[in-house]
Amino acid sequence: MFGTILSALAVGLALLFIGQIHRENRVKLVICLIRPEQLGEVVSALKKEKLVTGMTMMNVRGLGRQGIEEETIRFLPKLKLEMLVRDADIERAAGVISRALQTGQIGDGKLFTLNVRAVMRIRTLERGIAGL
Repeated sequence: MFGTILSALAVGLALLFIGQIHRENRVKLVICLIRPEQLGEVVSALKKEKLVTGMTMMNVRGLGRQGIEEETIRFLPKLKLEMLVRDADIERAAGVISRALQTGQIGDGKLFTLNVRAVMRIRTLERGIAGL
């Protein structure tokens, strides 16, 4: 009986450990839509916290609720940032990004997180966190 309890405990601990390893190896895609003048603040904050290993930036144009309600629709210049963040760091990254961007004014931006099923660095064929 004691052996059975130990076996069940060992299996439970192993599953817990495997679950933690799996969580540490998952990543999320973070997409931010920001004002162009805020790029430096966001990048500096993320670098300081060592939360990203790379980032993609695109010039885009967009409008929010206010633009849709106006008679003349005006698309404003924005930057779209995309970065991969470890699942374990996603809440911290969202906090760092929002603190860097938040002014309390209309147009502070948007932040989206999406699950990423797989990551591979093509040059080395590394996968998961190592592929970042």
